[in-house]
Amino acid sequence: MRAAQLLALVGLCLPWVSLAGGCKRVVHEVGAYSATQTNASAAGTAASAGSGAGTGSSGSAASDFDAGRSGVGASLPPDAATSVVSADGTCVFTVQPAKRKPLDMYIMMDAYISLQWVWVAAKQGLEAFAADPRSVGQFVGLRFYGTDCSADAYDLQPTVDNDVLPQVAPALDNFIKQAPTLPASQTYFALQGGIAHQTKRATKQADAKHIVVLITDGFSQDLFTCANLPAYSSMDVAAIAARGQAQAIPIETHLIELNVLPPGIAQAVQLATFQGLDQIAASGSAYPALLTDPTNVAGSVNENLQSVRRRAQPLDFEPALNVDKDKVGVAIVPSSGSGEIPRVGIASNCNGHDGWFYDDAQNPKHIFLCPTTRDKLTKDDSHSVALLLGCAPKT
Repeated sequence: MRAAQLLALVGLCLPWVSLAGGCKRVVHEVGAYSATQTNASAAGTAASAGSGAGTGSSGSAASDFDAGRSGVGASLPPDAATSVVSADGTCVFTVQPAKRKPLDMYIMMDAYISLQWVWVAAKQGLEAFAADPRSVGQFVGLRFYGTDCSADAYDLQPTVDNDVLPQVAPALDNFIKQAPTLPASQTYFALQGGIAHQTKRATKQADAKHIVVLITDGFSQDLFTCANLPAYSSMDVAAIAARGQAQAIPIETHLIELNVLPPGIAQAVQLATFQGLDQIAASGSAYPALLTDPTNVAGSVNENLQSVRRRAQPLDFEPALNVDKDKVGVAIVPSSGSGEIPRVGIASNCNGHDGWFYDDAQNPKHIFLCPTTRDKLTKDDSHSVALLLGCAPKT
């Protein structure tokens, strides 16, 4: 949050707070989680040609999730003011990061890609995501999936285990560059294993949101079977995604479709395949599958992963400690107006408008945003959230 944005917030307390005795507000800019104690190793062997497994980073220990939560959008730039006094001297804003859960994603990349140039471009998109400043503070693991007919292979043998960016970027870059294509694509077992992997991480590290991201061109979903095992369809894979989202520790499945039509594949076949993938996405999360741009596969893989990050990021915030719960406000910045959104009491009072509410008005553990407000934050990276502490909120 830059100084100009902070100055815009100063006026928030003037229209609706009695100025007797002055008014002080502490502003916590809310951003994503960033750990500072993880050191992903770039060492390891190349991805196995048979399975896509590797021996990358060992992943983050539970303590890494407690290292800090400043992260994207919350670390103040060097030129940002740490406190701003209003023109009439009645309001003081002190700026410091606030807290929300980190996002931990296990990216599962289909290694049976029909066109070699698409495979190369998709891998470049993964590298771009790992290097993108917008990804800093996200926990990311990677598994190329192919011929393994066991969920355990995708659970226990990640190509690179989950760790925080940018520390894990060298390991990701190393394995992405070396990864070969594979002769089959066992999405059924891959998703089973991916959800199991993230469920185990969530059991140990409950203070985070864990998801699976499938990236595929969709042309092998029903073509390959494993010895002594029945064939499966996209409906079977969708059922796995649905169970993951419905289990006691929900694990969402998000899906990115490499939208390129290989030679010899009728468009009707491609559309039918993508409908199956859309069903998987709809069963695993509240969002449809994302399509890449066939004229810019690498760039759109990165942008789609950024969209998944925004869609899936936790948007429930922890109230600040040692502050009167009834003297807390919430603002969206930047904003053309005052930025503050009203406290609506309960979710049913949102009614299509901006607003926020506590999970429990008497003993709050979370601040929730109304759907309209959440949509602003998931659309792009241009908005963030500030907690306004010390004065009665707008209602």
